[in-house]
Amino acid sequence: MSAGDTVLLRADRVVAGRGTFRTAPVSFELRAGGLLALVGRSGSGKTSVLRTLAGVAEPWSGSIEAIRPPGVCFQEPRLLPWRTVADNVTFGIGRRPDAEQRRMAAGHLRRLGIDDLAGRFPEDLSGGQRRRVAIARTLASGSRIVLVDEPFTQLDDDAAALVERALVDHVAAGGAVVIAVHSLDGARSMTDHAVDVAAQPS
Repeated sequence: MSAGDTVLLRADRVVAGRGTFRTAPVSFELRAGGLLALVGRSGSGKTSVLRTLAGVAEPWSGSIEAIRPPGVCFQEPRLLPWRTVADNVTFGIGRRPDAEQRRMAAGHLRRLGIDDLAGRFPEDLSGGQRRRVAIARTLASGSRIVLVDEPFTQLDDDAAALVERALVDHVAAGGAVVIAVHSLDGARSMTDHAVDVAAQPS
């Protein structure tokens, strides 16, 4: 994947964390057509960095520049239990005619191999299915920048391949993606570059 000229997201020595926990500074530039991996072991602060990039938390230090707010998918699917799968996906699309929203949602669900679940409710889904619905909702939001925490959690190889393809397609369409992963195993082929995330010594 070749990087575009437009910088969509920039982090300059960003330190993230909660309470007394702090990450080591993280810096990168993510351009249109780029896919970046935040890599670190459990407890290293990957989710803290992702929350900070998403604007959910303020950085302790450093600065973040984004052309617009990113779409974000955390490890917990955070689906609305009273909405069907299709309605959960359309929830993130915004102000468009209902028919267009349904068409867009159906396309994202089909891309992720779960279009047959459109009429079900989250309580009827497996963990991996909920994960894919949450990713579909994030991609449907229309954000050029997409952040996904542990995108392959609870997914078998076939489902993981569908998620990878959907994220790569988003990048190919001029977007940019940041994934947080424990290691690059299984994600190396889709990633342009990686940034190590580590906790500051206590």
